[in-house]
Amino acid sequence: MFLIEERIAPNGEARVLIYMRPDGMFEGRLYQRETPDNGPERAPSRWSEKFNLCALTETLPRAQTIVYEELGLLEKTSGLPEDAKSSRDSI
Repeated sequence: MFLIEERIAPNGEARVLIYMRPDGMFEGRLYQRETPDNGPERAPSRWSEKFNLCALTETLPRAQTIVYEELGLLEKTSGLPEDAKSSRDSI
């Protein structure tokens, strides 16, 4: 798979990676930040090795919309943010 885009939620607790799969589909993976068992002040948190599949689409713009919604970067019914539109056009 080929990494297309990576985004982190404004609160820093989640990140999404968008991949293009060998079959041409776009896949969005949502990762959550894990806090260590001994408390956040003792060790930095890390990204979970587990992910939730939050998008599987035929087009990149649709995958971007879904993952941005998951991160809370836009409303469920709105379009892509301006910076996403420009990055989409350059791909």
